Amino acid sequence: MMNVEHPFWFNRRFLLVLAILICVASFCATVFWGYRDDLFASAGAVVTICGIFLNIKHTMAFHLKIPLIDKYHIKAGAGPMGTKTLSKEMESWVLGVLADEKYGVGFMVVGTVIWAYGTALVQEAMGWI
Repeated sequence: MMNVEHPFWFNRRFLLVLAILICVASFCATVFWGYRDDLFASAGAVVTICGIFLNIKHTMAFHLKIPLIDKYHIKAGAGPMGTKTLSKEMESWVLGVLADEKYGVGFMVVGTVIWAYGTALVQEAMGWI
């Protein structure tokens, strides 16, 4: 379970770069090149989808107030006979899973805010230029 290969669209760095590029490109296209006012707001939906991708590959466990070894057992599907010793490999794996969940939630929140208020932000920015 620790060495599961996920497609690139589940990689948090790829999704972060994709979300930033889409937001910057759509903002510039709207403000500087006069494309539709709602183009930047629509980019928020893409950012939200990036967050969903990061969270669908794991169940949520980052918020649990339990030891890291127990989080590892949850993520690895270990039964009650699981080890009480957390190796470096196990720790690295579970920390990566938890980071994906945190990034995913962040993407969903930021994407939804952009989606909701992006048009107003673009209209204000166009007034400044």
